[in-house]
Amino acid sequence: MVETPWLVIQCPNCSMCHGSKKKSERCQHCGSAIGENGKVVATATTAQALQIQVALANTPEELRDELRKKLFEKDETAEELDEPSLASLFSACHKIYAVQEFISHEELSRFLELKGSSMLTETFIGHLMSEGLILQRSPTTWQFIE
Repeated sequence: MVETPWLVIQCPNCSMCHGSKKKSERCQHCGSAIGENGKVVATATTAQALQIQVALANTPEELRDELRKKLFEKDETAEELDEPSLASLFSACHKIYAVQEFISHEELSRFLELKGSSMLTETFIGHLMSEGLILQRSPTTWQFIE
């Protein structure tokens, strides 16, 4: 059974983001009606990943890299969890594969398996692409952006 991902939804009125399993009727910040006007800016497979995605989405663009760095440091020193956080997966994947010219679907599948993640490879690739960390070079290969 495939679990429905969490959505990070941006309010068209106040531009703040919040997490939900489906498009919300009202903004959790300003109370305005959202309906179908809410923009899905990211998805997450776990509650922990959702918290990170919402925090990053609500952080000004110029401060996001700094916050992402701090979140990665925190995740690296935290006790090991059953399911690794998305931020720790991003960091570990980049450390391992950034020196390669290309990374394949199979390599990413093995990486997720070794890290103990139950996330689908396609979902992880989508997260990497939505965060602007990789570009698709062919149907089965990607390249890290430096």
